[in-house]
Amino acid sequence: MENGFLSYKQGNSIFHKCPAWIKIIFIPVLSISIFLLPFWFSLALIIIQFIVQLSLKFSFKDYYYDLRPVLFYAVLLYITKILSGGLNFNFKDEKETIVLLMKLFCMLQSASIMYKTSTTLQIREGFEKIECPVKKILKYKFSISEALSIFMIFIPMMSKIWSQSKKAWLIRGGKKNIRMFIVLLTMLFTVGLKKAWNNSRAIQIRSLLLIKSV
Repeated sequence: MENGFLSYKQGNSIFHKCPAWIKIIFIPVLSISIFLLPFWFSLALIIIQFIVQLSLKFSFKDYYYDLRPVLFYAVLLYITKILSGGLNFNFKDEKETIVLLMKLFCMLQSASIMYKTSTTLQIREGFEKIECPVKKILKYKFSISEALSIFMIFIPMMSKIWSQSKKAWLIRGGKKNIRMFIVLLTMLFTVGLKKAWNNSRAIQIRSLLLIKSV
């Protein structure tokens, strides 16, 4: 994938070699721990994540892509606060907001490392590997892993489409204005739905072929 939000980066590190199913299980456990444990845990984890990203040779641009959603959320949070009654500074409230943003960023960084070190195919197979023993115990026929894998790969897929569309727009002499966002968002919605449908059909066909081969 191209540089973008939650986009895969080629590498040969221990994180790349780690099976996707382990990452899929580990990320929710870590995310719950981030919210339950004190803020110092999140702060320490952010520092560790930053060192890990540097060791994986991820650029500061990649780090900015991960930070951007949290910055947008922070701006939206303060705009809402101003519109609802003014920005009255209260140290306790501001501290809670900063801690919340820090924990959100920490969770996003954890997910980002998983996405950047796992291909969409590895994520899909990871869900299937987790579901196999559950399926044998509960004895159900439908596949939950298909829906989960489509959901998980949807965000990086949309990020890739947006990056490619924006690049093509600027190369063709388009300007970075409101019209660009209107045109590209419309195309993003249309192409995104089509790709999601194609991925869904591909996974269904693959699953049917695997069932027939057993």
